[in-house]
Amino acid sequence: CGKSPHKQTDLVVKAWQRNPHYPKLVITASGSIYSGLKKRLLSVGDPSGSLVNIQLMNNVPKEEYEALQQKAGLYVCPSLKEGWGHYLNEGRATGAVVMTTDSAPMNELIDQESGLLVETTTECQRAWFALGCGYPTTVEAIENAMERFLHMSNDQREQLGRRALKKYKHDTAYLKDVLVGNKVAILHPSNLSAVKVRTKRFVNYRRCGRIVGGLLVLVALVVYLLRRK
Repeated sequence: CGKSPHKQTDLVVKAWQRNPHYPKLVITASGSIYSGLKKRLLSVGDPSGSLVNIQLMNNVPKEEYEALQQKAGLYVCPSLKEGWGHYLNEGRATGAVVMTTDSAPMNELIDQESGLLVETTTECQRAWFALGCGYPTTVEAIENAMERFLHMSNDQREQLGRRALKKYKHDTAYLKDVLVGNKVAILHPSNLSAVKVRTKRFVNYRRCGRIVGGLLVLVALVVYLLRRK
């Protein structure tokens, strides 16, 4: 479920501690991040809560990590915010059920037809030092999404996974087409709106970067000239 504070791992851990009947939650991390998560596992929620349904793994090798991904039936990804959504795409690529927050850009990758959406508490939470909006959720919202998952049949879960995988393949093909400069769209537009939005955002971020870079060069030049005087 992630090792960044933007993944809202504390809330996921608390939901699992409050519900020992949930399937085992596997969290992978390393170094100081692993140590911090280990401390949080003991401090979040009921101090006497059992960790029988939570497994924290330290410094997992790439091959073992990929094997864990293939075995997972559920990716719990209630992100506060995302850039490209790498770990959401990892979940989609395996054909697992992906649970994420019902706000952009997370719900552009996973919708109600291809995964489980977790309700958020506000429209947008901004920080001066970070790009984009953040969307907090709650333990209760994660629990509600988990209850929907637990009450699904295996066929329903597999259907969500297949749709997520299909959407991932469509999005990846479209993005590749854009990046290599092809002029012909090879996919139906109805499946590509999210990727088009995200591609446009990427182009806008690049433009902003160029503008900021130009301004920094200009400031440096002015400082240099003033010092020479």
